[in-house]
This record gives sequence, structure tokens and C-alpha cells, in this order.
Amino acid sequence: MNFWFHHYPFATDCWYRFYLSLAANVDCKGVFVLANALIDPACGTYWKCHDVLLNQRRIRLHMKVGVLLVFVITGILALSRVYANTIVEDYASCVKRIAGQPNSFAIKELSELIAKDFRFLDSHIMRARLYSEEHKWSEAIEDYKTLTVLQPGVYLWPLSHGRCLSNLGRFREALEYFNIAHRLCPGDVSDMRDLECCYISLGEWEKSLVWSKMGLDLAPDDKYLRIDRGYTLRRLGRNNEAIVELCAARDLLWKELSSKEQMADKVQLMGRISEELCAAHANELASDLAKALIQKFPCAESFYTLGKIRFESSEFEECLQAFTASIRCDPKLAKAYFDRGTCLMKVHRFKEAIQDYQRARCFGTPSDAVDLQSARCVFGLEDYKGAYSKCMELMKLRPSADLNILASDCLMKMDRSDRFVLAEKHLAAADAQGARSRRTNVRRATNVAIRYPAGSDEFVAAVTKLLQDHSNSPELFTLRANYFLGKKQYGKAIRDYSSAISSGCVEPSTFIVRSKLYEDALQGDKALRDAEQAVKLAPNLADAYKQRGHVYKFLIDRPDLAEKDTVRYRSLSGANERR
Repeated sequence: MNFWFHHYPFATDCWYRFYLSLAANVDCKGVFVLANALIDPACGTYWKCHDVLLNQRRIRLHMKVGVLLVFVITGILALSRVYANTIVEDYASCVKRIAGQPNSFAIKELSELIAKDFRFLDSHIMRARLYSEEHKWSEAIEDYKTLTVLQPGVYLWPLSHGRCLSNLGRFREALEYFNIAHRLCPGDVSDMRDLECCYISLGEWEKSLVWSKMGLDLAPDDKYLRIDRGYTLRRLGRNNEAIVELCAARDLLWKELSSKEQMADKVQLMGRISEELCAAHANELASDLAKALIQKFPCAESFYTLGKIRFESSEFEECLQAFTASIRCDPKLAKAYFDRGTCLMKVHRFKEAIQDYQRARCFGTPSDAVDLQSARCVFGLEDYKGAYSKCMELMKLRPSADLNILASDCLMKMDRSDRFVLAEKHLAAADAQGARSRRTNVRRATNVAIRYPAGSDEFVAAVTKLLQDHSNSPELFTLRANYFLGKKQYGKAIRDYSSAISSGCVEPSTFIVRSKLYEDALQGDKALRDAEQAVKLAPNLADAYKQRGHVYKFLIDRPDLAEKDTVRYRSLSGANERR
């Protein structure tokens, strides 16, 4: 509808009230004629009204001028209404022309219509939708800006504007528009869900929980809020609470699966729940859910869900069978081909993996992901020169942190005199492109270990130099601590192990070694604390129980606890030997 068409009834009512107050100084006949003029401003009663009012002797000069002005404005409104009808007709004919046509043609036609009158709402709404379908979020944003100006009180426009910004990765800006939408419609759950997801993307977990709680207070049966809340709780390490939320979402979704409507989407959502349960260490619940899905809905998405669970559990053969069953149900399911390729890489079947990645590309998987995985397969086939050439070729088109890291790995496998210098350049580029520092620092530590003998002065000098630029690298601190340990410089070793742990190291072996050093220094409390932390991080690691039992026996004087840990150590060692 046109802008004037939206506001014309309100304007007409205002003029009508004005006419009534004006005609009160004239006579009833004038009021009657004015009312007829308002019903059809373009008809002859307009001029009849004009004559009646101006011929009244009791109207003073300034009243006559006022009446003339009112009639001029009324005429403009009448013309705008006629113009509005023309625009509506143009829009209707435009809709007929673009029916069944490509989005590009429809966008062009709508743009021409908007150029005639930018105030016509439906044109902007349809064009914004078409831009969104084409993932042209920046262009859609311009239409939503116009819609917000034309209808500032409608919460849907800032909400859609925020979603476009979110799709562009501009989460801080998106938050402003989501908050505007929430102020305009505080009772709507969708903007709370968007705010929750935005804070998740920014890694602000506590704020995300606040909005999910507000949304669930209004809509306790919202499964999307519960899934995202479960994800947030898992990232905060609160796995038990996360499992409760995910199970609640599972139960809500299971009831909806009784109907056949949108079954594939619901099964896919159930797959996400099962993946989150796996990540929260609820593998049995996730496995049971996947089996129940296959039993009730033996479709491609159900088998795909089972494959993802088997992959998380490192059951690669069962994973391959599930993905293959998924592909049998839907031979065009791109993600099943892609994930089967990843599973084939895990079992070193690289040539088959490359074939699956190519099929995934044919059915819609983005080229960036396929090219990266294909290059990794070439690396797995030990064609390091070919993998490096492929990385360099791809980086000319789309440079990325992953490609730079892979190029660094290739160089370290090649016999080149400049490999260390070039590898460091690639790692520095990966850091600049947003790679997690841990991934690059692990490689830096490995490269130093390859380049220099572990006990040499050059080795420790190289590690110390790297730590000047990467002072938050637990891998580099651990590498230097191992050097000091070999040199029997235990004080320096403890210092570097402590720096590694404070920088984020969660390796149980690091805690075990530091526990032994504290034990040698007769610091029983610290030795026990590290041994218990190792047990907590790796409940099935035999050496962790061995070290804790040793501390209990010789420093803490708890032979009963030492005996329990010794029994546990022996049982785990025997299980490992049987494997």
C-alpha cells in the first residue's frame, strides 16, 4: 500500500473535524456540502462547497482565506489518492510480470517501480525478501532502512535489519536494532532469541543466558531457546544443566514429530540436539535419540544424525555405514558426502575422501571448504609439494588462516633450506587472519624442536625469542620447561610449567610432571593439588592415579587412599595392555 493510502483515512478525519468547527460559523447547509466533498473530493460537490462557503456574508476575510487554503490541501489529497491508485495498479502489474522469473529480473523491475515512488511499502518489502534470498544482505539493509522511516513504529523492520547485520557478522550493530525491536514489541520472543544468538556469536555467554531466561519465562515451550541455552551452558562448563535443557528441547520436539509437517526440518533439529548432547558428554543419550529417530523416521537426516554421533565417539566404521545409509536415502545430501569424506580422512582413505568432497561440491557445499579438505587429502597422500602448490594456488583466490597453516605444515615436510623462514611467515599470516593462537603456536614449538637439538643452547634461545612475541603460548612454555627439566634446573622448570598452566594448558601430563617436581621439593599440598587436577582432566589416565597414590603414600600419609589409587592404576594399566 502507498504511504498516502495508509495515512489518508486519518488525514480525512482530521480535515472533517476542522470543517465541522469552521462550518459552525456558517450554517448546516455548508456542513452537509463539506461532508459530500469529503466523500468524493474529485466530484463536482467540491466546487459546490466552495461556492456555498465563500458566498456566506457572515464569513470574514481571514476566514475566506482559511477556507481557500483548506480546499487547496483537500485537492492535493484527492490527487494523491488518485496517484496512489495508479501506483497500486503498477505494483499489481509488476507482480504479474515477475512471477516465475529469476530474482535478478524481479529485483530490476521492483527497483524501477521504487524509483517512481520510494514510499510504496510493498515494493520495498518484496525487494528486501529477494535480496535476502540471494544473500545480498547489504542491499536488503537499505530497503529495511527505508521501511523503518516510512513505518517507524513497526518492530519487524529493525528486527529484519538486525538479522541482515548478523548474517554479515556485524553483531555489535545488530544488537542495537534487536534492542529497538524489543522496545517496540517487548512481548515477542523472536527478538529475544535473536539477542541470545547475537551474544552467543560474540562469546558473551552470561548475557546470552539472561535473554534466554527472559524468553523462556514468556514461552517455556520454545525449543530453539532451550537448544541455544544448552549450548551456552555447555560452553560455560555447566554440562549437567546443559543436558537438562537439551533433554527438555528433545521432549518438546518429539511431540511435534508425531505430525508429518516439516518432518525433515524437525529431524534435522533433533540432530543438532544429539550433537550438543555428545559435546556435553552425554553420548548414551545422544545414541539412544539417534536410534529412536531411525526407528520412527528412517530418513536421510536420521541416518546423518547417527553418523555425526558415531564420529564424535570415534567409531569411524559405524560412522561410515551411517553416512552411506543417509546418502542412499538422499543421493543429493551434500553434507553427508562432506562429512563422510572427513571420516574417510580419519581412516587414511584419502583418495575416496577426495571423491566425496567433489560430490559435495556438486550438490552445493561451498568451494572454500571443499578445496581446503581436498588439499589436506593431498597432504595425507604425502604429496607435500603438490599440497603446497594447491595451497598457494587457492590463496591467490581466497587467502585464509587454514590454508596458511596447511602451507606451513607442507613446508616442514619438504627438503627446502628456507622452509623454517617461510613456515613462520605463513604462521604469522594465519595469526593476522584470525587463527587461534594455540594452533599456530603448536606448530612454532614443533618447528623449533625439529630445527635445533633439544638440549642445545640454540634451542632454548629460539624458544625464548618466540616467547617474546607469543607470551601467552602454553606450548612454548612447556617446550622450554622440558628443556630445563632435562638440564635438572628444577626451579626454572616449575616456573615455566606454571606459566604454561596459567596460559591455558589443560594437558594432564603437565600437571603430573609439576606434581613430581613439587614432590621432590617436599611440597606435599601442591603436589597433591596437581595430581588431583590430572585425575580430574583425565579420569581414565593410569599415570594420574599412580602419581596421586605416590603423593598419598610418601607425603600426605594416607595409605588407605594410596592403596585405592594403586588398585585403580593397575586396573587401568591392564585394560590398556589388553587393548
